[in-house]
Amino acid sequence: MLPAPLVPPPWTMRPPTAQDAPIVRQIDDVLRVKFLTSEFDAETGETAFIGGVEATYGPTVVRCERLTIDSKNSQGRATGQVLLTDPEGRLEARDLEFNWLERTGSASNVLVQVGTVRIEAEAIQVEPETWTLGRATGYLARASRPPVTFEAGSVTLKPGRSGVARRVFVHVYGTKLGPVSAVPFSLRKRVKGIGLPSIANRKGVGVGISWDGQIPLGDQASAAAFWNSFPKRPNGFGLELAYSPLDPDSETLISPGTDLGERAGDGWFNNVAVRSPGQESSDIKAQRLSYSIASIWNQGTVARGSFAETVSKALEITAEAGGSRDGWGGKGSVRLQSIRESADEPFVSRSVAQLTVKPPDWTVGRDFRAVARGDAFGTFSDRNSFGWVRFEAGLIYQPTEPFTFGAAWVTGGSAGTPDFSFDRLYSKSAVHLRADWTSGPYTARYLAKYDLTRKLWYDREYELAIIANVFEPYILFREFPADTRFGVRFRLDGLVDKLKERRHSR
Repeated sequence: MLPAPLVPPPWTMRPPTAQDAPIVRQIDDVLRVKFLTSEFDAETGETAFIGGVEATYGPTVVRCERLTIDSKNSQGRATGQVLLTDPEGRLEARDLEFNWLERTGSASNVLVQVGTVRIEAEAIQVEPETWTLGRATGYLARASRPPVTFEAGSVTLKPGRSGVARRVFVHVYGTKLGPVSAVPFSLRKRVKGIGLPSIANRKGVGVGISWDGQIPLGDQASAAAFWNSFPKRPNGFGLELAYSPLDPDSETLISPGTDLGERAGDGWFNNVAVRSPGQESSDIKAQRLSYSIASIWNQGTVARGSFAETVSKALEITAEAGGSRDGWGGKGSVRLQSIRESADEPFVSRSVAQLTVKPPDWTVGRDFRAVARGDAFGTFSDRNSFGWVRFEAGLIYQPTEPFTFGAAWVTGGSAGTPDFSFDRLYSKSAVHLRADWTSGPYTARYLAKYDLTRKLWYDREYELAIIANVFEPYILFREFPADTRFGVRFRLDGLVDKLKERRHSR
């Protein structure tokens, strides 16, 4: 059984006097120690610093009652209610050994906390590229243990890269489930990781479950899969292998995007799930270069004039690239695919090209900002050629911090004959209106779209969410596409981001 979490004492000192004031000593170019008294062992060459000790090296601070320093080997040993604080979090332990130059260390009976994530472990070993925890229990809570915890025989973390938990059990309200032999997870920004299933209600196919996940295959490759099940259509599934020669620390996913998704679905004026105009801009302007090969069966299109729920691609090869220059951003893709709309139709071999271009935003007065984007799509097969272009211009108004309002005008045109009805651009002339409100733990977003040609409101969307400690329950409703989702997001308060961004050279 793991020991009870250690509670660090208040780090107070008695008022200093002329005979007993805190002393600060610079050990070398890196380590500085503050203490009350010290002892030097001539036989071992070690110095012991005693009383309210505070050792600082870079952004890391170690507090303890006694710190023994071997300056010749750059090694320290802390004892007595040890507390280590670091930009990545804090660690409590009964004892800690560390090398401040090599940035290595080990401790026993530890409690590691980053935001709301707490991990208790019998031991931890820290190396420049690997953290290893033995007999670890993790949970999401600020203080006491919640009713759901995770237990692992060992956890190995490669900060900024990946991790694996071995012999994993889940404790749910007193019930122990497991074990699972190994659970790998990603700490890279370039892969999605293993997501949680979500419940969705789609018009015409009923209530079902959707899931997708992505794992790394080395530093520049990934494997992805999806699966969904709805009562009125065949199960959908797919596999993809992707490669990107970009630096592993790049911001974009290794896997290219899909050509069956919503038109301009990464836009703030087009999808209520896009949380801010800045999210749209950073995505389009991010550097990207990816290649993939995939096989997809019974996948549905999103927000198309003709809904297709059983699109299959026996084989698809994709190349995607993008980046920014002088404030302009863009991304595009080229695909070679063998595709059909349903099981009773033959496969069509064709090429598909997509392009998005976004100019810099313009500031209009104190609270207004003008934005724009352009999108294009084209297909070429042995029987048809088809394409369309779409332009969007909008004005965003932010009077106070909780509120953001926006209005956009959309226009487009097409030429040629499409291979499938879902290739067409649904709306060629429209006005989009959006309003967001975020205050404390509460979030509300609303989006409405009016087609100027049909003279009707063809889409209304909203998202409601509330942060409840470490969870964020939400509901997302979209009229076009007809989709309602209920789910819970885990709010790790930056644990994964901190591990992803961690650098060993300060």
